[in-house]
Amino acid sequence: MSADTLHAALGLPQDAALDRLVVEVPPAAPRARGLAPASAPPLDRILDSVFQAVSTEALPVAIERSVFEPAVVRVESPHPLTPLYGACSADRDGLALDTRVEAAALLVHAPEALAIRVDHGTVEVFRVPSDARLDAWRPPLPHPAPPSLSDLLGRHSLRPALRARHDALAATGDPLDAVAAAGTVARLWFDPDPAARRAAIEALLARDLPLAAEPVATYGASDPAAALAAWARALPDADIARIERRALVAVGQLEGTVDALHAAALDDAGAPVLYDLVARRDALESVRYVLGLRGAGDTLARAVRSLDTEVQAAWSAVLAAGPVDLPWLSLAATDTPDAWWVAWAQEP
Repeated sequence: MSADTLHAALGLPQDAALDRLVVEVPPAAPRARGLAPASAPPLDRILDSVFQAVSTEALPVAIERSVFEPAVVRVESPHPLTPLYGACSADRDGLALDTRVEAAALLVHAPEALAIRVDHGTVEVFRVPSDARLDAWRPPLPHPAPPSLSDLLGRHSLRPALRARHDALAATGDPLDAVAAAGTVARLWFDPDPAARRAAIEALLARDLPLAAEPVATYGASDPAAALAAWARALPDADIARIERRALVAVGQLEGTVDALHAAALDDAGAPVLYDLVARRDALESVRYVLGLRGAGDTLARAVRSLDTEVQAAWSAVLAAGPVDLPWLSLAATDTPDAWWVAWAQEP
């Protein structure tokens, strides 16, 4: 992989300048490029060995390389990480890049995004230009799309505030918002008889459903949560992973919104920023709900907890920008009563 590969992954012209912030070559000569001897140790054994820190100055990322095999590098950050290319695998609270055979790269979704490229052990960190076309690497979301509102509801009705919230999310054209729209209805709709709702979901999940794309209607779902559970369970693991990766990108963008809230509060212009932050944070909660239907979403859960900590640290700016008047917040408060973004919820 060459520098051109990183440009392409970032959607940048090949002649665009990248601001390199860090470069460190491995302490010993790497293995011959493209060659991984049969005797080379497996990655899991290397990850259990001793690692040594790579100096990243004041950047919001920690990088370590294996002392045993310098071409294997571990990256962690309080911000979400997204693989770009090469051998990137989950490791502890970050990603491991195995560059013994070819280069690998990832993105750090900090307020000022970073790209990290490792080529046979040589570590480079770049500042991502603001005009990078990040849609070039965002993973596509599942097909078939999440259930429609009519598929979710069946014979049931929906409160006007929740219908309006669903329609607003579904109208953005963002595939992640489509997942959030369905998740919001399933998460915030409730049956007058909780026992009946719980029994319906348990009965549906107990069935041996094939991992194939079938119309939701064939499952005979009895309420929105059960209909969405059927759709989520029918998705391959790879599609569930793509949803989580795209949600992590959204978390990184919201971290930038928290920073913008500080600046806006100084000019008494924080209200629209806070409205956006509240709406998008609740949408992420709905995506997390969808992932939870498959027992997935642990990485997203950690990322939103970190985001929430940042918001709480900026609470004076949040209060200065408030209050927030969103009709569906009262419904969200029934699901997450202790969440910061329902602080302005009114009695339903």
